[in-house]
Amino acid sequence: MLGLTIHRPSARSRARAALILSSCAFGLLLAGSSPQLSQDVGSDPIGALAEVLPTWFLVPFAIVAVLGLMGGAVLDIYSSGLSLLAAGIRIPRHLAALVDGVIMVVGTIYVVFAADDFAKARAALA
Repeated sequence: MLGLTIHRPSARSRARAALILSSCAFGLLLAGSSPQLSQDVGSDPIGALAEVLPTWFLVPFAIVAVLGLMGGAVLDIYSSGLSLLAAGIRIPRHLAALVDGVIMVVGTIYVVFAADDFAKARAALA
């Protein structure tokens, strides 16, 4: 026997997965409920959903939106820092991550605060 064990998710893990899947399903239903809302989400996802949600939900929504942007930025910094090093730039790894982090912060600030249209900003950064 190879000594392999089968991982069985705990009840807590199953509850988290159910919460994530139900949130995704709710988001799909919300976007599909109105063609105008679907179009608005395409151009400004955070602003469009902030208009639809109840006022009391704006603070938790803003926290989740910011944490989501931060989580994406951390993954981008790690992988892009490695890409900078693989491209042949001769700097220490922590400086490569710093350079990429600055680029990500500037890009995020531009998309969230300065861009008139999310789709145009995405096209400009691509």
